[in-house]
Amino acid sequence: MKAQRPNRPRVHSGARNAMFDDVDDLLRDDTANDSKQTPSPPPFTVAGSALATAATLALENLNRSGVAASERSVPAYQPPLRQRIADFYQRHTTLIEAIKDLGDVPAKLEQTQHDIFAVTGKVKSQEVRLKTLQIFTQELRDAHHKMGSSMTKRLMNKRGNRARLVIQAHNDAEKAAVQQAAHEAELESSKFLLSCKYERKVELERDLIDYSALSNELDKIDDTLFDGATPEFVQDDYAEWEVKVWLQVQLFMAAETNREKRARQMLKDASPILVSIIKDVQTALQHCIDAGVASNQKYSKNLVSNTTPKSTVKGTQPLVLRAKTSSGKFFTTLAKARGSQMLVERPPEFKLIELHLMPGSKNPKAVDERGLHKSLETSYAQAKTLDSYLKREIAASLERQKKLTAETAKLHGTMRSAKQHLRDVRRRIIQSVVAEERSEGTGAQRTSTNYNHAEERPTSDGNPSSSKEQRNFALPLQDAPNPMISTHFQENLRKEALSRLRKLVALPEPESDDDNLYPVIA
Repeated sequence: MKAQRPNRPRVHSGARNAMFDDVDDLLRDDTANDSKQTPSPPPFTVAGSALATAATLALENLNRSGVAASERSVPAYQPPLRQRIADFYQRHTTLIEAIKDLGDVPAKLEQTQHDIFAVTGKVKSQEVRLKTLQIFTQELRDAHHKMGSSMTKRLMNKRGNRARLVIQAHNDAEKAAVQQAAHEAELESSKFLLSCKYERKVELERDLIDYSALSNELDKIDDTLFDGATPEFVQDDYAEWEVKVWLQVQLFMAAETNREKRARQMLKDASPILVSIIKDVQTALQHCIDAGVASNQKYSKNLVSNTTPKSTVKGTQPLVLRAKTSSGKFFTTLAKARGSQMLVERPPEFKLIELHLMPGSKNPKAVDERGLHKSLETSYAQAKTLDSYLKREIAASLERQKKLTAETAKLHGTMRSAKQHLRDVRRRIIQSVVAEERSEGTGAQRTSTNYNHAEERPTSDGNPSSSKEQRNFALPLQDAPNPMISTHFQENLRKEALSRLRKLVALPEPESDDDNLYPVIA
């Protein structure tokens, strides 16, 4: 492999790309044979990420040096960004104009769908109201007709208070008819508006197909030109960084939403288990009360049979055993919920008396019947506290879910704005590059006439214009301030996304700066 460029520079080498000519010759030994078979690459101006691209492609060809140059599928270099922009300018302009003519079709379609929902609800309520008005109007008409249904009633209606009642009934029926007619007209207007909205939706769905095709093609062109770091155009890197960060935030938000749903479902699954625990403890307490342990009257009621605590133990021990088994399932379910969502608080304490400490046991720490009753009372109070805790955590989970849903809807709008901003930035870059190329083309003749005079004028630093051009197109290899050029790109992207997510919704803060303590990906 050659360690330096050839002594004789190429004719097309300029001040900007003198050190970048023929990267393939610098990195491969078989260039002598290949140069006879394939023509040399055309002149180009390497700027920005083109150097990295060319070097990468050349290294790939170096690994396949045993293959003939004509059979290599990957070229030795990729045309520089400015040259590729000129190639895609016409098609890019056509796509931009077509999308501009269509407008923001997804936003229009979403708004139309919301309008359809609103108008549909209005039509449904108006139809129900119309049925009520029809019944009311018919009742008034029947009442008025009944007042003059016979010859006798008609004669009576001409005198005194009854005549005024007939007139009032007639007026009420007419008012109800007018109100019903106005409501029917309003209902027809709402139905017509709904039909127009449906027609508009069909048109937008048809336009959405064209919009998606144009947008996808435009995104492919933009990715071909600007994907990755473009140090020559830092504004594109910043806009692309914003899009990548918000995409990562969307993934984290979806994972957090699923995690919240799983945790709440586990809390709901623990609810019937807790109900069975409370029921068993309550039944054991009731057995002690019925036996007279609570009122200290057990041995005064029946002096023959109530002489030992065996009856109390026999009635409460199975219930305590079943409650202890259920409590194990309950706390296991809570542990799973807290493992899924660390915002679920720690449950309060719950204890049941051990079976080897029941009355009548030979253990020296065994309690008597009064002690058993007090222990069951304490367990019952703790179980009721657990019930309040469980309801509180389910309600808090629902509130977090509402917050996540609202922020997810806002995040879609933010993501759409970030993508549109990135597209606008890239469009401005393309326009500025094309305008620069055109201005250089118009000034090419003036530059050629003054070239000889510029060479004859000596300078103190040798060639300041050349060094200035090299400085303008130097690759910024440092990590800052361009976020797209970093050896820790994925780590920085993840930390930035988590930082923004914590500003949107409540997340458990890790105990250290290492975000890996929090399992983000569900």
